Amino acid sequence: MIRWNEPGDGLDIRTPVKQLLTKVRLRIKDMQNTKFSDYELLSALNIAVQTLWMALAERFSSLPRLTTILPMENGVAALPKDFYSLVHIQDNAAVDGFFVVSEEHNVEITYNRLPVPAINIDDTVEVPASMVLDVVEMTAALLTQGMGSVINIAMASANRIAQKREHGAIKDQKPFP
Repeated sequence: MIRWNEPGDGLDIRTPVKQLLTKVRLRIKDMQNTKFSDYELLSALNIAVQTLWMALAERFSSLPRLTTILPMENGVAALPKDFYSLVHIQDNAAVDGFFVVSEEHNVEITYNRLPVPAINIDDTVEVPASMVLDVVEMTAALLTQGMGSVINIAMASANRIAQKREHGAIKDQKPFP
């Protein structure tokens, strides 16, 4: 399988989990590790990151978008493990459940993906610098307020981030030179 990212999608930016968890602990006032274990924080962080990426995909951001070529075997290929939603598939191919079906030898698809969850605190997660505070806020909200707050924060962040990223190259118009 050949994969490539869209130009400027920021997928190469990774943030250390330790750094994020320290910021979360500071936010929830648990620097002594008495309220939540590292495992609880890591689990909440993974949920926050996944929720934000889903919100970005729902807001048509290019950040979670990836293009890949799937080699077909007997007219069928499994969707990638990180598949979330389909953006585009080449003509004469279709998605059937968790598989791509086509008579071609290779099929190119563009899809929204979800980042790989962190396994331990020494890992990194796909959180660009522009989204660190959003993920910290979402993780803290999940630990203290519940999933409803996380979804609201994710949607607000996705709206803000998608607009900046998609329209960042448009020059400002000023009324006077």
